[in-house]
Amino acid sequence: NDGDSAVLENSLTKLRRMEIEILVPGHGSVLYGSEAIQEWLTWEIAYLSSIRSAVAAVLAENPSADAETIALAAPFQRLIGG
Repeated sequence: NDGDSAVLENSLTKLRRMEIEILVPGHGSVLYGSEAIQEWLTWEIAYLSSIRSAVAAVLAENPSADAETIALAAPFQRLIGG
């Protein structure tokens, strides 16, 4: 399931249940301490969920929307809480 955000979210949820002191994510800095790791995992899970929701909303309104239309309807800054 390469690129499946639901699979990634499931994996992150499993990690969130573990007591981890060091996490080396695929992107970004190494995270140290269970509190920082929990915060990052929680944020990442919410981010993935918000992207899927934004895409689903666009496609519900316009099932043939192209990638550019979808991207413009789900701006990165809004999705990351910026």
